[in-house]
Amino acid sequence: MDWVTASFWTVDVILSFLTGFHKNGVLELRPRLIAIRYVQSWFLLDLAILILDWLFLTLGANAMLRLGKTSRLPRIIRSFRLARTGKMRRKFVQVVEEVRSESVKTILNIAQVAAVLLMSNHYIACGWYFVSSMQPGTETWVYHNVDGAKKAYIYATALHWSLTQFTPASMEVRPHNLIERLYSILTLFFAMIVFTTFISSITAGMTTLRKLQMDPLRQQQALQKYFA
Repeated sequence: MDWVTASFWTVDVILSFLTGFHKNGVLELRPRLIAIRYVQSWFLLDLAILILDWLFLTLGANAMLRLGKTSRLPRIIRSFRLARTGKMRRKFVQVVEEVRSESVKTILNIAQVAAVLLMSNHYIACGWYFVSSMQPGTETWVYHNVDGAKKAYIYATALHWSLTQFTPASMEVRPHNLIERLYSILTLFFAMIVFTTFISSITAGMTTLRKLQMDPLRQQQALQKYFA
């Protein structure tokens, strides 16, 4: 999967030098201006992250650990790949704009909102594990709930906890120290805002989709009444 991801972003860098852009309502296709615009925007960040991706793939994580002389350096470096999230969203918006069907657009927008919510829960779950693993002693949720468990189960438990902060559901995992308690409070505050927005977006999308599905039916019924 890492090879596929690195190859995709390598091709994306090349294609970015060939992709036109709109300026003052005019589509700009001159290669020189396209290259200048890309170099002034995403190029340096894309290039830096791409180099790191290929270093990890060719040298391996262990080699990067030896080069960095610290176990945290590769994780910090790879965290910069989060900057691609904004770029992926921009590409998704461009794809949606090319779609002609309003129903498909609505479905894609609903899927985007759901994906953003799931991605947010992924990062919150990772943060929930991080704040616990950095605490000394045994008064942590990791020690009390998943000590000695496999990584997959630890991640699933953290993700489960994260999802419960966005819904009325509950689970056995709870904060055991001040840092975890503060993180839990901040997550709840964030969840109150985001989940409300999520529900309203989904409701609006489903209403629009239902209206689009009902319009042809009403037209067909009106046509049948006319010929009856």
